[in-house]
Amino acid sequence: MSRKTKRYSKKQEREVSPMYYTALYRLQEGPFGGIARKVRIHHDNSYPMARGDRAYVTSQGEIYLNPHQEAPASEWEYVLAKCMLHLGMGHFQPARMADPTWIQACDCIAVQFLRDSRIGMPPDSFSAVLPVTAKTEEAAWEQLRTMPETTGAALFSTMTLGRPDMVWTGKSETDYVELFGQSLQDALQSAVREAAGLPKYYGYSRWDSGAYYKQLRDWFVSSYPLLGAVAADFKVICDPDTVRRLGVRVAAVCPQCKEIYINPNPP
Repeated sequence: MSRKTKRYSKKQEREVSPMYYTALYRLQEGPFGGIARKVRIHHDNSYPMARGDRAYVTSQGEIYLNPHQEAPASEWEYVLAKCMLHLGMGHFQPARMADPTWIQACDCIAVQFLRDSRIGMPPDSFSAVLPVTAKTEEAAWEQLRTMPETTGAALFSTMTLGRPDMVWTGKSETDYVELFGQSLQDALQSAVREAAGLPKYYGYSRWDSGAYYKQLRDWFVSSYPLLGAVAADFKVICDPDTVRRLGVRVAAVCPQCKEIYINPNPP
């Protein structure tokens, strides 16, 4: 079986390329960056795909796209992100891969994450109301077990004909859950630093403004809704002595204290 691993640069993005190239590049630059750079993308005719199929992901980080499916970059971004969430959220549990209720629970949680994060544009079939209100896979699984009429229905799969978009092919050598967690943390730090709009060595006085703190928080909430909802109530700390004592190089978060630490003189 031939295999094509897709990687591209900004220069390639400007060239005439399949739309999923652009989608992958967008994901590599955001909270999905760690996973997006690690997965292997296939886009050829060496594997079977039905007409309406879009993509599926394996437990070892292989994402197979339908080479005959045409869609805008924003829709491919959504499809790729959903596949990556199955990896990053730890959905591949060997003992449960044969349970259609577990598969659907994972789909629901991934779709809710994408809706909250406003990442990509979902296919039309993904606009339906989610059958559960749970916030975790376990809770969603429990709710779905009480609704036999929906159990097993692949309502939010990127594959058709009732097939799941996550396939077990063996244990992965990559810890995608850890990779995703690190990517989210990096995205938060990068967003805070970008929101600051400071060159590397601006003085502390630039930060000494309550209005500026509010502007920073508001920017983050609007740009990253899912993470911003959590960070909205956090206090921004940028005292040089404090961040130096804590060893904060650029930015850090303390969930227990509800504080965001920013180094006013980042490296």
